[in-house]
Amino acid sequence: MEIIASVHTLARQLGYNYLLVGATARDILMSHVFGIEPRRATHDVDHEAGNHDRLYDDAYALLEQCEFDLTMAGAALLGYDAGVSLDQEFREYLFTVLTDPRKRDRIVVHMTRSAGADAETATALLNEFERGLNMKKL
Repeated sequence: MEIIASVHTLARQLGYNYLLVGATARDILMSHVFGIEPRRATHDVDHEAGNHDRLYDDAYALLEQCEFDLTMAGAALLGYDAGVSLDQEFREYLFTVLTDPRKRDRIVVHMTRSAGADAETATALLNEFERGLNMKKL
């Protein structure tokens, strides 16, 4: 919730409206509005599903760097996509979140709770996301 609150604060300061959607939005609604702990039906990385073709075509070098681990390569590709689609100010803010050990630990804890990943896997996924975020080209 702390990360979402930070995004909310920054979006409001910049005058942006936003809408949180998907499984995270559902989990927040279930947990914080209805008091029901959500259970995930799947434990996959949603972004990965639509990007297998991209990984084998446009981002093959990235797939090689991740030793052909589709999940890790998918996390790096998600980071890359975020990096090219975010404006510079928000990108810098995201880097401040990722370089803050306390916030980074909270992200890992959230990933372990919501996606069922162990802490080592969650940390590796976050590292790949950050690596992708830093990439200038595929």
